[in-house]
Amino acid sequence: MKIEGGTSTNLKITLRKGNLITEASYNEKGKIKVKQILKEENDKDNIFGIIIGSTIMLEVVNIMLIINNFSKHYLLAGITILFLILLFNILDILKDKRIRKNHSAEHMVINAVNNKNRKVSIEEIKQEKVLDKNCSTNIFPTYCMLNLIFVIISIAFNVPVSFILVLIMFKFCYNKKPFAYLGYLFQIFYFKKPDNVSLELAKAAADLLIELQKE
Repeated sequence: MKIEGGTSTNLKITLRKGNLITEASYNEKGKIKVKQILKEENDKDNIFGIIIGSTIMLEVVNIMLIINNFSKHYLLAGITILFLILLFNILDILKDKRIRKNHSAEHMVINAVNNKNRKVSIEEIKQEKVLDKNCSTNIFPTYCMLNLIFVIISIAFNVPVSFILVLIMFKFCYNKKPFAYLGYLFQIFYFKKPDNVSLELAKAAADLLIELQKE
């Protein structure tokens, strides 16, 4: 019995194994509603969309300022725009404590089921770690660090840099050491200890997914 991954919002937790996807949420009466669904909302696709959009904006600013011979100043302007965009999105997530608790519970139940290879109890879930190298939250730290490295190199050697190249490098650096450690540090800051509300939701989604794998 394995779980490959999942996604979380402030209202529901989704888990998947291959083509099997389950979703758990609370109804209006406060009871858990769990069901099999056909398609999962992909957090990584949304985050990659933000990054690609940010990179295109930066590259446009980059080219305009290079044409006007602003040399190093375009780097500072571009990186400021980048961090403002990313900071806005990160702060928007951090202010919602429920999604942070649900996301933690999602990670913990995945680790518990994959380690035990069976259905797990709430107490067993609580004993698991919350960190996950494949989490979508690892994307932002790696992308920001690569941009900083490229900016430092550009300023130090007085050469222009393309933000498109940062995207290409991101493909090879994502989840690789030492960038993976940046993701872990961000997760420690981001995740919030889940309560029983989140843990019960994650357990319900996991239990149904395990039952579907038996069929």
